[in-house]
Amino acid sequence: MILLKRHFPYSLTSSVLLANLCWEFAMSWNKDVTQLDLLAAALTVLRQIPMKNMKHGVCCLLWTLHIKKRLEAAAKLMNKLGKLPKERLCMQDIGLSDIQLTTFLQHCVTFLDIFVDDEILQRGDGTTIKSEELWDGHPGGPQPFATLAISQMPAWYDLVLLHVQVANVLYMMACLNLKMLKPLNNLFESVVQPYFFQDITDKAMLTWYRDDKRDNTRTEFLCRVITASMEFIHRETTDGVTISSSQAISWMNKCQALASIWKINNDELRIHQTCQLYINGFDRLAEEVNVAVTDIERLAANLLPIAGRRMMAYLSKTPNLLEEMSQMSPALTRYLENLNVPEIVCTNCSNVDTVELIRRISVHLPKTHCDYHIAQLMLDATFIYEGNN
Repeated sequence: MILLKRHFPYSLTSSVLLANLCWEFAMSWNKDVTQLDLLAAALTVLRQIPMKNMKHGVCCLLWTLHIKKRLEAAAKLMNKLGKLPKERLCMQDIGLSDIQLTTFLQHCVTFLDIFVDDEILQRGDGTTIKSEELWDGHPGGPQPFATLAISQMPAWYDLVLLHVQVANVLYMMACLNLKMLKPLNNLFESVVQPYFFQDITDKAMLTWYRDDKRDNTRTEFLCRVITASMEFIHRETTDGVTISSSQAISWMNKCQALASIWKINNDELRIHQTCQLYINGFDRLAEEVNVAVTDIERLAANLLPIAGRRMMAYLSKTPNLLEEMSQMSPALTRYLENLNVPEIVCTNCSNVDTVELIRRISVHLPKTHCDYHIAQLMLDATFIYEGNN
């Protein structure tokens, strides 16, 4: 290897080698797109290319020649159907099964994250790739890939960021089995839609404007992602004791990132996440998220019916139901009987956890809130748990 480096000092630099290796993996994948491990390998190598110009150029080539076409086909199909297509349709339009399409979309998210994180360079910065004299005597030969990569026109940041959003939305829908009517039309401004899958180097001026209807649709979509991600905590909590939330946290981070790009209220997502964690009985995790919530009053108001459902579930199992109910305020019993929480509330929580939840709600609801009285009555009624912790 030392001897080779002596004779090929430029061709064997890490950036040149990694760029060529990445491209070899990409071309191999393109010959059989079902071999998604090859695409994953290409992206792993891509991330390691140290020269920014080179890395950016390889990203441009990967996008234009290999990734864009299939991502566009997936986007059109999923936008038309409003969900992840069945296997037959996937194979027919994209050449991948539905499971493979989900993995491909995950790789697209990874690729575009690398692309957008890479510093967008100005063209004409004078960077050149040197080559050995051995190659200089063959001007008619093919252009070295490294030279081709650094000669690429820089991508336009706003367009890369736009496709980061598209890929994330499609991956969320596919992985979490979410349905949504025409997601690309309803989640994105009409002014940006013509730029989907266009030349990534176009200097497009993507204007942003506030649209309450679209923002509400986006918030609702991200909340559905958070709700669906709770299933991962149940799957990872195999022994019923050790709670693992790495997947759910990862999905929440994706939602927060999209919310920041879309300029929608992150606090709404945190409130929704906290409520979902309590609904699913993950109180310790909920308490961790709780500290990041800004609108504590709204959170407490949203948690009140969840605590109420827990209390009702406990009362329904107690042998002294009538006796316990007779000692509670009639206003509270009416509230509990009329509760309508659409989600299934996890009712196998410990009594200690439920009492703590009620205590937190009573602390954070101000006296001026319409449900303050109910919260205090619920706190007074925690006597039903005494001796049953």
